[in-house]
Amino acid sequence: MNDVLKHVVVIDERNDRRSLVAVLFDSMTGDLVVETLAGKPPYSDVLVSILDVAMPGWADEAEELHLSRKRYYHVRKRVGLSGCVDYKLYSCRDLSICDWPLSACLHISMCSKLNQGVRCWLGDLPPLLAAVDSELYPEGVTVRAYEPENPEDYKIPGSASGLLKRLEKQDAELCEAVNAGV
Repeated sequence: MNDVLKHVVVIDERNDRRSLVAVLFDSMTGDLVVETLAGKPPYSDVLVSILDVAMPGWADEAEELHLSRKRYYHVRKRVGLSGCVDYKLYSCRDLSICDWPLSACLHISMCSKLNQGVRCWLGDLPPLLAAVDSELYPEGVTVRAYEPENPEDYKIPGSASGLLKRLEKQDAELCEAVNAGV
């Protein structure tokens, strides 16, 4: 799979919610980032649909990476006092001393939203999603992806804004008008 940068528009008709979500995948490292750019964070049950439109074939690639895993792993579900749910994936670094550092976390808010986004290795996603209790393809949700582009006329940080130049020009014109009228 190649590098991916897509923006995904999510229209959730179940509650008249709209979101703009960025999906970034680095093929060299396998790192995946899913972040809300605008609107309300999408519900967690929309994540698979977002990935489907942004990265066709992602599930096969993710499962292939997962199967290439070299260490034991364990997914633990933690329910917070607010009702939020964290699905935490731990990988065994050293079995003899019970060293199981956190590798990835999928946080679902008490309102079932992905309000912290997703940042993980793509191979960590299959066991996390397999542990999630909600449906993976809800009805009443429309998602579409497009490739974002930077504006062609963006300015370099630290470059002049042009305001002072414009004010000087306007002052010069005003002085000329005053001098011509005298």
